[in-house]
Amino acid sequence: MAIGSIGSALPNSLAWLLQSISSRDELDVDEVARYAPRRFKDRGARFTMMVLGWRKAFGTFVPTDYEMVDQGQYVIRGRDAKERACTLSAAVELDPPFRFQRLMLVRDPPRGYSYRQATIDDYTTCAHVETQCPTVSDEGTYRLSRGAGFQTYIQLQGQTRICVIEHDHTIVGWNSASLRSVSSPDPLVFGYLAQACILAEHQSSGAYWPASAQNMAWLQEFADHNYWYLNVGNDRSKNFTEGAQFWSEPVCDISIACHTREARGVGRRAEMADAPRLADLFNAAHHQEEFFDPYTGAKLCERFSRAPNSYGFPQILLGKQAALGIWMAGEKIAHTIGGKTTHSTVANVLDYGFEGDVGLRELSDLLTTASGMAREAGMTHLSILASQPSLAYATLAEMADGIDHYTMAGLRIEPSDLGSRGLYADHIYF
Repeated sequence: MAIGSIGSALPNSLAWLLQSISSRDELDVDEVARYAPRRFKDRGARFTMMVLGWRKAFGTFVPTDYEMVDQGQYVIRGRDAKERACTLSAAVELDPPFRFQRLMLVRDPPRGYSYRQATIDDYTTCAHVETQCPTVSDEGTYRLSRGAGFQTYIQLQGQTRICVIEHDHTIVGWNSASLRSVSSPDPLVFGYLAQACILAEHQSSGAYWPASAQNMAWLQEFADHNYWYLNVGNDRSKNFTEGAQFWSEPVCDISIACHTREARGVGRRAEMADAPRLADLFNAAHHQEEFFDPYTGAKLCERFSRAPNSYGFPQILLGKQAALGIWMAGEKIAHTIGGKTTHSTVANVLDYGFEGDVGLRELSDLLTTASGMAREAGMTHLSILASQPSLAYATLAEMADGIDHYTMAGLRIEPSDLGSRGLYADHIYF
């Protein structure tokens, strides 16, 4: 069935989309803005990226038949340039110009493969699959094992969705996405595209992308922008991010070796009544950094309620002018570079803050105290995030046993003063 014949029976937006996927002409800015989902910002930049990505992935999309499954909801079946079966699912508003609410174009699952949303019962298997999917970068190869901490990792992110890939009813891959709300400088909801993995023997099957599209469709409904992180030199992943902006200021994952010695008399366990003070300390350390959303006492209480047995007020060390929060994650990392492999068991510093030079020195003492606590809990290293322009970077770098670098990617244009203000990364969404 030709695009023209099927398009004439569809809303204007869908007819335009079918033509745009198969065309090689430049997309019209006004048309993109007219049809893009309301949730999308920046005059449809995210929508443009999506359509151009489909052009690259599918070559074309020739519809063969369609059905309206409900008012404003359509399923269109067709084939791509390689004659592979594909399905376009879309929901449009009921009034002109029939702006999209959500849409997804995917190749139909290869024979034997299927996709579904994960349940808690799947987490152990997801964690096991992750251990078999190394990340390769300029700074070496990494194998990560979250083990029993996988469930806490998901809980800490709050609103999260995992899509598992199954082959003959066995999980062979997964990807996840979560929502992160920020209030400053503008109220926005960001979609964080987290880990994605599929076992090596299934990577050539084409089974991964339909699973990824499930989460992308979910983010269309709830997120204003998407973002993710890549290890510096992870070129394989960069190949799948056409149209994204790669920010120049890397996020540094600073690894601090755990020792048994402790700074005497530094810090106490925080309590709920300390929430306003903690918010002030965290804000003082990061207020100038891009992508930092200022805390309030109420925001901290919500954050500490997600997995309170693993990360709540008792996991916060509070001093006079500094504070830090540590999650004894127990992540096991095997890092191979130059033929040499090192193994570490990691605790994550999820929040930290300080006031002035005195507070910065106290933060260093708190880290030493936390190092001893982590050592007793079986950890070998603390992981703490910072960018080079941040107020704490020089002090943290002096304590480092190693530093890994990550690039943030998304559709937002990098601020011109990023190099002087620094880039904040929330360890929960990292």
